[in-house]
Formats: sequence, C-alpha cells, structure tokens
Amino acid sequence: MRTNIITHTFYPNVFTTRKSIEKFQPGVKLSPHVIHELLEMASLAPSTWDLQHWRFVAIQNQMDKQRLFPIVYHQQQVLDCSTVIIVLGDEEAYQNAEKILNQSFKKGIISQQTKESQLEEIQQAYRSDANFRKEEAIRNASLAGMQLMLVARDKGLDSCMLRFDSKMLLEELNLPPRYLPVMFICLGYAAKAPKPSFYIPLEETLLFEI
Repeated sequence: MRTNIITHTFYPNVFTTRKSIEKFQPGVKLSPHVIHELLEMASLAPSTWDLQHWRFVAIQNQMDKQRLFPIVYHQQQVLDCSTVIIVLGDEEAYQNAEKILNQSFKKGIISQQTKESQLEEIQQAYRSDANFRKEEAIRNASLAGMQLMLVARDKGLDSCMLRFDSKMLLEELNLPPRYLPVMFICLGYAAKAPKPSFYIPLEETLLFEI
C-alpha cells in the first residue's frame, strides 16, 4: 500500500521571532483595547474539558509595578515594560463545568446524556484529588500564557517571563487561595535586540523514533 507523506515548508513567523526581552522601551503605554484583545486571543487556548483554568491580572500603573519590583527579584523589565500580565491558574475551575456544558448542550453540540456524564466525570476528578486540581491549574494556565506571548508577537509586541516569589505575589494581590500564580509576563517594545538563544538539538530532545 502506498503511503502519502505530507511535507510543509515553514517560514519565519511568531514562533521563530518571539524572544525573551532583557530591556524594554520605558514609558510606552498600551491601550485598554489592545490589552483586552490580547487577553481575548490568549483565552482561546485549549484546556482540559474546556474548563479554561486561566485568570489574568493586568497591571500598567507605574506605582503598582514598583511594588512588584522586589517580588520579581528586582528585575528591571517589570519597571520598563508597558504592561504586566500575571497568569493565574484556578484550582476550582471545575465549578464552571455545568455552565460550560450547558452552553454546548443548548447549541446542540452535546446531548443531555453526554452533558450529565461529563459533569459527573469532572466533579469526581476534581473533588477527589487536590494534587490533580493544582496540576491542572498550572498546566492549562500555562497554555494561555504561552498563547498570550505568541499573540503579542503577532501584534508586533515583545515579551519575557520573569521569575517571581509566589508567596509574596499572593500577599501583594490578596488573592483567594484557589488561584495559583503560574506566569509573570512583561509586554512592551524591545529597547534592544535580544541575545541569540541556544537550542538543544532535536536529536537530544526526541526520545522516540519518528
């Protein structure tokens, strides 16, 4: 039997041009419309059972960014970037399951029986295992964070992730314990080109033969 092998040609795009920025142009603001658009696109990321575990905190005020400065170990990017986006993972995202499944049912995407069985499956998984809730919150919120940085690059913006102290951040934001800080992302315009990156060859990261 003949096997058709499909090949693709990849061109430079957001995936190859997105780099972590060490220095942003200070004093540049993003409009609320742009921020909303970026976050709406980031929210199209995939998630387990479509529970959409991510929550966002958007910060532009310079005084607020100054309070975040020690939380990110005094990394200058937080002060110079246009906007800080803190990506949170919701350990109780399963509480939205019924609302989400009802929408799929009303649109005829799933049957009543499927809705009820999926709801029961979700409730059992999340209520019985605290570690599962944490892992799912981090895993799915990370997908939205990565999508945010790619969308930003597509819009001509630059980004970087910063290390942060989770405990200090939770105290500063005064968040309920259901939310886990997952990613601390700075958005803006690069003041200088990023350093070249070294990537481990695929031969070292591909564990199984194609």
